[in-house]
Amino acid sequence: MTAPELVSELSPALASDLASELASLANSQSHLVKTLKHLEQIKRGHFTPIFVTGTNTDVGKTYVTALLCRELKQALHERQECHALPEHQSQSQAQLLRRVSYYKAAISGAESIAASDAGYVNTQAGLEQDLSSLTSYLYAEAVSPHLAQQHQGSAPITFHTIMRDFSAVFSVSALTVLEGSGGIYCPLCWPLNLPCSSTLFSTKPHSDSSSNSSPPTTKARQVKLTNTADAISAADATTAADATNATIPGKQVSAAHVTKATGLAAKEKACASKQTSASWEAAVATSANSTHEPSASHEMLDSVESRAARETRENYAALALKPRVRDALVQSDIAAGVFTICDMMRLLKQTLGLKVIVVADATLGCINQVATTLTSLYAEGFAPQDLMVILNRFKQGDAMYENNKAMITAMTGVKVIATIAEQEQELNWEPGALAELLQLIK
Repeated sequence: MTAPELVSELSPALASDLASELASLANSQSHLVKTLKHLEQIKRGHFTPIFVTGTNTDVGKTYVTALLCRELKQALHERQECHALPEHQSQSQAQLLRRVSYYKAAISGAESIAASDAGYVNTQAGLEQDLSSLTSYLYAEAVSPHLAQQHQGSAPITFHTIMRDFSAVFSVSALTVLEGSGGIYCPLCWPLNLPCSSTLFSTKPHSDSSSNSSPPTTKARQVKLTNTADAISAADATTAADATNATIPGKQVSAAHVTKATGLAAKEKACASKQTSASWEAAVATSANSTHEPSASHEMLDSVESRAARETRENYAALALKPRVRDALVQSDIAAGVFTICDMMRLLKQTLGLKVIVVADATLGCINQVATTLTSLYAEGFAPQDLMVILNRFKQGDAMYENNKAMITAMTGVKVIATIAEQEQELNWEPGALAELLQLIK
């Protein structure tokens, strides 16, 4: 079955939605690449940005971030380490350079920016930043940003908008401190009705018929758009060309959207035949995980994936992005409009050399929560030297809390650079830790 035949099975309404989505996605990707190139060009003369994340929600990320911003601002003032802007920027721009700025991609649970986490940091740290520059998305409902957006019915969160707004803040700041939402895998955009080309963990099919069969093997962030070079060269170019060149009202169909079209068409048929929800889910699971001989439509989709992977790499290469940045784009779901906080962190790391501070509640369970987050960040490409920990609600002198702090470094090799007691107004830095942090991001 060809891509046009797959698309023809969609209702007019779904076909129209898919066409609109394709146009929007293509436009966002184009602008995103331009923004990344701009960041590459202007990063000289700025400190490496710091990303503050947490082991979970409600661990005190915003509270710690406000204190961190205030103390970094003071330290830069005292040391007169506010970097000069690159030579290509004018003297008038240099006068606008801020010592420390703040940015959070999406905020939920606030009626206004002033009343949000971002507004709190801006006020408590004395940043005097324009409110509109603090965040890109604001939702009143106190749930994950992707869900708040869906419930509100507004336009989906786009990576282009996030990077554009971050770039505007970064370009006029010596140091930019970013704050995440929840933990590192908090979804920013993840439509549940999209049969995604990847999940956080993709399981390799295996046979259950043999008692000696190995358990499923998993690979973090295994994305279908990142087929190996061998798989790409072995693809059927003719079939792939026919499929990827198919159009819906003049728009090119990507592999992810052909997959979506297939799923939507199948779902419509299931509903038409009054199949139950359970039957539909079972049918999708069987289709996605079947180890039987592939059908013609499966072969076509596999070929589309290979061609799409190659074309994606070639498109980014043509725009002269550095290889590591192209790889970060291709190897994520950003290209398909599906991404988490961690995808944002990885791309910033590849572009600007991001440093990460993990905030954790120092109480019982702290060791496991911190180790789990740090292990995940390591799997996502962050080295131990990129990572630091700050423990909130810390009780100095208490045996359990002191042991938690010591065990984190002993088990992970990542330093706890500061602690803070409940409702304290200053971070308790480890000896020399603030100076080391400033040197690390210089």
